[in-house]
Amino acid sequence: MDPGWCYFENLFVPEHKICEMRISWNSIKVSIAGAKLSHLVRKNKIWDHGTMIEQVKSIFFLFQKAVNTPISDTVKKYMTPMGYEIFKNKIKEAITNNGKNKIQTSEIKDILVIDVHPSKNNKPDSFTALVNGKKVISSASLPGQEKIIQFSEKWVFIRQGDWWMFDDVKIKKNLHSQLC
Repeated sequence: MDPGWCYFENLFVPEHKICEMRISWNSIKVSIAGAKLSHLVRKNKIWDHGTMIEQVKSIFFLFQKAVNTPISDTVKKYMTPMGYEIFKNKIKEAITNNGKNKIQTSEIKDILVIDVHPSKNNKPDSFTALVNGKKVISSASLPGQEKIIQFSEKWVFIRQGDWWMFDDVKIKKNLHSQLC
């Protein structure tokens, strides 16, 4: 065998290419969830990946809109009772912080379905989505200063009838922030 080449998964591959193949836990989770979804969607269209992603986006933008406007009970129909409580607490926290900081914009970088669970043992169907994005925050104490915060959150949705309802959010981490 020539130097610089190695045998990898029944193929001869340049050694430098193996270093470029990086696998993250998220990509493995996405692959597993995708495989499950491809089987589940055959049984029921509720498991359509695109519809699930759109539901996550809709709830994200409802959260963002509610930060700047009074809380409306119309959002309740998209959430479980626990999800609505989390939503109200996040809005109260945002309103409380508005004296110190104000979220100017929030953007979604990507949404990844990382876990799916069909109903079992009286538990409803559910899925978890990883929502990655950034928030631009202006500081009341430093006018003209903005901070960009990269975030990663896990959002849990539960099926009720023919719809996915927001149920929980787990803040994975604020990845980093920078002043502008």
